Amino acid sequence: MLDPPKIFDTLGRHPNFMEPKKRINDTAGTENFQHSVALEHIAKLTNQILFLTSLTECPEGLLDPQMSTRTKEDAMMAPAAKSSPAPQLHHDNRPLAPKFPDDHGSGSTTTTTSLDELLQRIDDNGVTMMVKLLQFLNELIDETPPLPGPRRYGNPACREWHTKVESRLSGKLHELIIDSQLYTGPNKENYIMEIQYYIQNAFGSKIRLDYGTGHELSYLAFIGCLWMSDVLCHMDGVKFLIIFSKYYDLVRRLIVSYTLEPAGSHGVWGLDDHFHFSYLIGVSQMVDMSEFVDINSITPSQLEQHKLKKQRMQAVIIPSPDSVMDRRMVDHFKLKNLYFNSVAFINKVKNGPFWETSPILYDISGVKSWKKILIGLQKMYRVEVLGKFPVVQHFWFGGVFFPWLDVNTNEELEINDTLVDKETSVPKESSNSQEETSSRSDRVSDKHKLQMMNQTPGDFNPVTMAPTSGSNASTMNATTTAPWLATHRGMVNQNVHPSVRLGRVPGRDTSSFILPQTIKRQQPKR
Repeated sequence: MLDPPKIFDTLGRHPNFMEPKKRINDTAGTENFQHSVALEHIAKLTNQILFLTSLTECPEGLLDPQMSTRTKEDAMMAPAAKSSPAPQLHHDNRPLAPKFPDDHGSGSTTTTTSLDELLQRIDDNGVTMMVKLLQFLNELIDETPPLPGPRRYGNPACREWHTKVESRLSGKLHELIIDSQLYTGPNKENYIMEIQYYIQNAFGSKIRLDYGTGHELSYLAFIGCLWMSDVLCHMDGVKFLIIFSKYYDLVRRLIVSYTLEPAGSHGVWGLDDHFHFSYLIGVSQMVDMSEFVDINSITPSQLEQHKLKKQRMQAVIIPSPDSVMDRRMVDHFKLKNLYFNSVAFINKVKNGPFWETSPILYDISGVKSWKKILIGLQKMYRVEVLGKFPVVQHFWFGGVFFPWLDVNTNEELEINDTLVDKETSVPKESSNSQEETSSRSDRVSDKHKLQMMNQTPGDFNPVTMAPTSGSNASTMNATTTAPWLATHRGMVNQNVHPSVRLGRVPGRDTSSFILPQTIKRQQPKR
């Protein structure tokens, strides 16, 4: 069941809250993550959100138009673009865009709905709490203006903003969740301690002054924590659109105000410099997700609500995928759909034609149906976000909501900490004393000399080895390869570990909306 009362039986299974800890130290940890309970929860959470936001428009007055509207100041601040001829691709014979009447009517100006009026109409304490939390973080930006002076990336004032968040966040969570009795379960202090990590790391890095899909994933995890503990309950598509739309408005203000650097960006050959999940939600808003899920996993009331949404959407214009090439179409849908809102933000902060600033999105716009785009974006999210060590290494694991447990055995997964000491974050080799290092070096040196003396000149094969390396023969004859090479190639080739699949696991109530087991990586067109 999706809801009520909750989609996870988590509190009864793992009752001990704990502060999240780092568990992924290398690509072996990334592979273990692929068959963890934490990833199962993320997959189930993602599938449920996409289903509930299916065929649902963003309510009027929700998204901030300033975060997706290009101004003269934006044109001056954005990097200059080199002119180049447009590629002769699928958009050459694109039909003309439809002429829209005035929104929600014809010929007359309608009254806009404020966010407060929208929250009163929703009448949900959990959603109101999330909006208040994001508004509180927004007010901290007003208190922390960016420092003057030209700089390409990373205004140092952002570190001061993060410091204020760290010092005030715990008290604000107590005020909004515990004092208001939204969470009535056990171990309230430890509960706040576990969920605080995810929201605190959902707004970029204080050290690197960047923001990327890993921080977006952290916010998704925080929403999952609230949903699993019934702080958010009886959720529907509009409620999820509210809490994600206000989050993206806040993050985009952070990016623009403090010129945050893209975290781990592939440049123009990535989907987006900062986001991915916003595109997934945006596509789900235009797709009938009931075709992707098991009918038995949907309650009768939810199925009836979905049928009503489907009937309402028949009278709504759903743009074609290539509409992102038309600025007028993007401007029309940017406050109704998160996909077009994300494209509008690209148009705001970047100069140049769309096929130069976002070639992957441009190629995607050539796909004929949103359903195919949704499947492709899910595959891409699985590989580029949940399957990449640079992203998931910053995702930490607690004791209840996202535990480091094997999804099949429910036992703790292996932690490869041979490279990094968990307590000191210093390589363990550096903790050895000077005498131990020198004595080991002497032993290795003697072994090496003896090997050279026993070999004939014709059989001699010089071996380059560090004085502190191991003394066995396998170490001396080992080839030099990057430690992540084999695992990385396994992630993108067809020889994918069976546990990579986000599918139905025996003995567990997982969503039937699964991702393919193997993924063929497609080279971008150049």
